[in-house]
Amino acid sequence: MHSDRNGAASGGYERVWAKALRQAGLEVRIVDPKRVRHFAESAGRLAKNDKIDAEMISWFAETFGEAPSQVDNPAHEEMKALVKGRQGLLDVRARLENAEGA
Repeated sequence: MHSDRNGAASGGYERVWAKALRQAGLEVRIVDPKRVRHFAESAGRLAKNDKIDAEMISWFAETFGEAPSQVDNPAHEEMKALVKGRQGLLDVRARLENAEGA
């Protein structure tokens, strides 16, 4: 897939804008930030700022056009949210149990 809308995964922050662009009918490609970082290092681009990051993501996407991208999967996103919520509840329960035992 060739897309002019490329981004690197950044802890989930990219999901909102990627979803909005996809709903607008635009192709979006989210790539692995570690791969982009290694690509930038191999090119001698060690500086880290938004302009260089954008250039490296674009260059990476152009160079590795068939590299895997995150797929938009609403069911998977919902499951991740449920798992995260469950883990939060388990953490609260453990804190309460530890507080009772102290």
